Amino acid sequence: MKLNGYPVSVESLLEGARGYLSALETLAEHPSRQLVEPIGLLASQALELALKAVLLHGGWTEHQLISKVGHDLNEAWAEAKKKGLKVNWEHRFSVEVLSLSHNSPYLFRYPREKVGAAITEPEVLCKDVKAVIAAVEKHVAS
Repeated sequence: MKLNGYPVSVESLLEGARGYLSALETLAEHPSRQLVEPIGLLASQALELALKAVLLHGGWTEHQLISKVGHDLNEAWAEAKKKGLKVNWEHRFSVEVLSLSHNSPYLFRYPREKVGAAITEPEVLCKDVKAVIAAVEKHVAS
């Protein structure tokens, strides 16, 4: 499959998710108000790539990844669960919170005046993202 002209695979998506998680863990060691958007963007992107790896593994096309999910983490979560992803419900809260700012109006990418983005506590966020990636790795290995 080619995403925007370049080959993409389940493994390349998971490798990207792991990279974003690594960067997230580094930033989360020193949380501050200035880092809310960067932490949120890294966590969201890690989750988006991991969940899309499940969908790609399940037979989705590039067009479906873009048109049905886009940057909507809630939709990606729901569709990945339909494909059989087994991940504890407790990690869903971080996905819901991140989805508010990762999808339109893209507050993690384009901060606005008088509007704030929200994330769960960085320590919890890292734990949740790590758990989702681990569940995805297990899912695609089976």
